[in-house]
Amino acid sequence: MIASDLGVVSHFERIKTVCRGRLPGPGGNTTAIAWDERTGLRMLNSVRADRMYCGVIWATDNLMRRESRLSLMELRRALKTFDGVWCLSTGQVALLRDWLGFRVDQVRYLRFGVDADFFSFSSLPNNRPLIVSFGNDRDRDPKSLYEALDIVLKRIPDAQALVQCDTSMPAPKGVKVIERVSHQRLREIYRRSSLALIATRPNLHASGMTVALEAMATGRPVVVTDTPGMSDYVREGESGHLVPCGDVEGLASAAIAVLDSPGVASEMGSKGRRSVEEMFNTESMAKRINEIIS
Repeated sequence: MIASDLGVVSHFERIKTVCRGRLPGPGGNTTAIAWDERTGLRMLNSVRADRMYCGVIWATDNLMRRESRLSLMELRRALKTFDGVWCLSTGQVALLRDWLGFRVDQVRYLRFGVDADFFSFSSLPNNRPLIVSFGNDRDRDPKSLYEALDIVLKRIPDAQALVQCDTSMPAPKGVKVIERVSHQRLREIYRRSSLALIATRPNLHASGMTVALEAMATGRPVVVTDTPGMSDYVREGESGHLVPCGDVEGLASAAIAVLDSPGVASEMGSKGRRSVEEMFNTESMAKRINEIIS
């Protein structure tokens, strides 16, 4: 396997790539893969391979919201030249197949995974409860997150919250906002925490799954917005709780229920860790990619 820096493709080059189509392969058994559709477009512009595959992350939400129609037309023409694509949420599969006109075997679900060795298990702390929430993608819902945290912190005054998100809204009392941190620092914070709380807007690509899996890997229960595909990763009542979009009271109530029941929280954390060890790890994900491109 060879990794390549594909650089940045200008708007003119992107249009040229879409109009020209895929570069001819060298003949043989070479395969090129890209993690997402944006990288896939750059790959089309510069790589010659007999087979090409890529992931699709954001396009389905643009389709659902009917955004960027011209860009989506360009992307569709480009993706249709691929031999297959994968997505990280079962909520994306049917929409992608219909949009691209692909066969069933050309759009595959890929379970995302995190490094289970790096994000290792640790027991829940017995000291002051700490709620954590990380993530800056466009589908996070900081308003609902802050409102839910405000309810939780008023109900459990000795609790505290650590948040890393992209918003100019003032944080509620008891919530500390931090900038981006290293993976080592992130792991340390998970180990000090009692719960991961994730609020998102409606989306199909399971926004927040990385944080959810990292928290689960360290043995933390998760309370997260229930979007299509999120139940692929967080099992209701087992590794955490799934709450409808925009349900601030539901998020707060679920978080309070976990924090008020240390035994339940510990059991959820253990089940979450077990699911990462069995399914949601980088080794399993790599094996699945190999199956898809084989």
